[in-house]
Amino acid sequence: MEEAPNTLAVVHAPEAVDGFWPNLRISHDRLGESVDLKVAAQATWAKVRTQAPDARITFERSAQFGENVVYMRGVEMTSPQSKRQLGQLHALCIAPKAQGATTVDLFQLIATSLTEPANSPVPQFLEIIGSFRFL
Repeated sequence: MEEAPNTLAVVHAPEAVDGFWPNLRISHDRLGESVDLKVAAQATWAKVRTQAPDARITFERSAQFGENVVYMRGVEMTSPQSKRQLGQLHALCIAPKAQGATTVDLFQLIATSLTEPANSPVPQFLEIIGSFRFL
Protein backbone atom coordinates (compact mmCIF):
# COMPACT_ATOMS: atom_id res chain seq x y z
CA MET A 1 0.00 0.00 0.00
CA GLU A 2 1.24 3.48 -0.86
CA GLU A 3 0.24 7.08 -0.42
CA ALA A 4 -0.79 9.42 -3.22
CA PRO A 5 -2.30 12.92 -3.41
CA ASN A 6 -6.05 13.11 -2.76
CA THR A 7 -6.25 9.47 -1.67
CA LEU A 8 -6.44 7.51 1.54
CA ALA A 9 -4.37 4.70 0.04
CA VAL A 10 -3.24 3.10 -3.21
CA VAL A 11 -2.79 -0.63 -3.64
CA HIS A 12 -0.94 -1.85 -6.70
CA ALA A 13 0.16 -5.06 -8.33
CA PRO A 14 3.58 -6.43 -7.35
CA GLU A 15 4.77 -6.07 -10.95
CA ALA A 16 3.99 -3.86 -13.92
CA VAL A 17 1.94 -5.36 -16.75
CA ASP A 18 3.24 -4.21 -20.14
CA GLY A 19 4.79 -1.18 -18.47
CA PHE A 20 1.64 -0.27 -16.48
CA TRP A 21 1.06 -0.79 -12.74
CA PRO A 22 -2.54 -1.98 -12.15
CA ASN A 23 -3.74 -0.18 -9.05
CA LEU A 24 -6.70 0.50 -6.80
CA ARG A 25 -7.08 3.95 -5.27
CA ILE A 26 -9.25 4.62 -2.22
CA SER A 27 -10.52 8.14 -1.65
CA HIS A 28 -13.05 9.87 0.60
CA ASP A 29 -15.35 12.87 0.33
CA ARG A 30 -17.62 14.34 2.99
CA LEU A 31 -20.92 15.41 1.45
CA GLY A 32 -24.25 16.88 2.50
CA GLU A 33 -26.62 14.45 4.18
CA SER A 34 -29.06 14.48 1.26
CA VAL A 35 -26.52 12.93 -1.13
CA ASP A 36 -27.27 9.32 -2.04
CA LEU A 37 -25.40 6.85 -4.26
CA LYS A 38 -27.31 7.94 -7.37
CA VAL A 39 -26.35 11.59 -6.91
CA ALA A 40 -22.77 10.64 -6.01
CA ALA A 41 -22.51 8.43 -9.11
CA GLN A 42 -23.69 11.26 -11.35
CA ALA A 43 -21.28 13.76 -9.80
CA THR A 44 -18.28 11.44 -9.96
CA TRP A 45 -19.08 10.54 -13.58
CA ALA A 46 -19.15 14.24 -14.51
CA LYS A 47 -15.68 14.60 -12.97
CA VAL A 48 -14.37 11.58 -14.89
CA ARG A 49 -15.67 13.06 -18.15
CA THR A 50 -13.83 16.35 -17.55
CA GLN A 51 -10.56 14.46 -17.02
CA ALA A 52 -11.05 11.91 -19.83
CA PRO A 53 -13.59 13.17 -22.39
CA ASP A 54 -13.62 9.89 -24.32
CA ALA A 55 -14.52 7.84 -21.21
CA ARG A 56 -17.48 5.54 -21.68
CA ILE A 57 -19.46 3.43 -19.25
CA THR A 58 -19.38 -0.29 -20.01
CA PHE A 59 -21.74 -1.32 -17.19
CA GLU A 60 -23.48 0.00 -14.09
CA ARG A 61 -25.08 -1.95 -11.25
CA SER A 62 -25.56 -2.08 -7.53
CA ALA A 63 -23.98 -4.84 -5.51
CA GLN A 64 -23.95 -5.81 -1.87
CA PHE A 65 -20.71 -6.79 -0.14
CA GLY A 66 -21.47 -7.69 3.46
CA GLU A 67 -23.35 -4.71 4.89
CA ASN A 68 -22.18 -2.33 2.14
CA VAL A 69 -24.40 -1.37 -0.77
CA VAL A 70 -21.99 -0.47 -3.55
CA TYR A 71 -22.59 1.29 -6.84
CA MET A 72 -20.35 -0.38 -9.44
CA ARG A 73 -19.39 1.16 -12.77
CA GLY A 74 -17.11 -0.14 -15.50
CA VAL A 75 -15.32 2.49 -17.57
CA GLU A 76 -13.02 2.44 -20.59
CA MET A 77 -10.96 5.48 -21.56
CA THR A 78 -7.76 6.75 -23.07
CA SER A 79 -5.25 7.82 -20.45
CA PRO A 80 -4.83 11.61 -20.67
CA GLN A 81 -1.12 11.21 -19.86
CA SER A 82 0.08 8.08 -21.69
CA LYS A 83 -2.68 7.82 -24.35
CA ARG A 84 -3.00 4.08 -23.54
CA GLN A 85 -6.38 2.36 -23.34
CA LEU A 86 -7.38 1.83 -19.71
CA GLY A 87 -10.21 0.05 -17.97
CA GLN A 88 -11.51 1.14 -14.61
CA LEU A 89 -13.81 -0.41 -12.06
CA HIS A 90 -15.46 2.25 -9.88
CA ALA A 91 -16.99 1.21 -6.56
CA LEU A 92 -18.79 3.88 -4.53
CA CYS A 93 -20.32 3.40 -1.11
CA ILE A 94 -21.63 5.66 1.61
CA ALA A 95 -20.70 4.96 5.21
CA PRO A 96 -23.52 4.47 7.70
CA LYS A 97 -24.64 7.91 8.83
CA ALA A 98 -23.91 8.77 12.42
CA GLN A 99 -26.90 9.77 14.50
CA GLY A 100 -27.49 13.52 14.23
CA ALA A 101 -24.89 13.97 11.48
CA THR A 102 -25.50 16.56 8.78
CA THR A 103 -23.02 14.97 6.39
CA VAL A 104 -22.33 11.57 4.82
CA ASP A 105 -19.00 9.96 3.99
CA LEU A 106 -18.56 8.78 0.39
CA PHE A 107 -15.79 6.30 -0.27
CA GLN A 108 -14.59 5.63 -3.79
CA LEU A 109 -12.48 2.63 -4.72
CA ILE A 110 -11.23 3.06 -8.27
CA ALA A 111 -9.31 0.21 -9.83
CA THR A 112 -7.34 0.88 -13.02
CA SER A 113 -5.62 -1.48 -15.44
CA LEU A 114 -4.93 -1.84 -19.14
CA THR A 115 -8.09 -2.83 -21.03
CA GLU A 116 -6.58 -6.04 -22.41
CA PRO A 117 -3.95 -7.33 -19.96
CA ALA A 118 -2.89 -10.93 -20.40
CA ASN A 119 -3.78 -11.65 -16.77
CA SER A 120 -6.71 -9.46 -15.74
CA PRO A 121 -6.51 -8.06 -12.20
CA VAL A 122 -10.33 -7.76 -11.94
CA PRO A 123 -10.69 -10.75 -9.55
CA GLN A 124 -8.18 -9.16 -7.17
CA PHE A 125 -9.90 -5.78 -7.48
CA LEU A 126 -13.26 -7.36 -6.62
CA GLU A 127 -11.71 -9.13 -3.63
CA ILE A 128 -10.42 -5.81 -2.27
CA ILE A 129 -13.74 -4.04 -2.89
CA GLY A 130 -15.60 -6.91 -1.22
CA SER A 131 -13.37 -6.73 1.84
CA PHE A 132 -13.98 -3.01 2.45
CA ARG A 133 -15.80 -2.58 5.78
CA PHE A 134 -16.91 0.22 8.08
CA LEU A 135 -16.05 -0.32 11.73
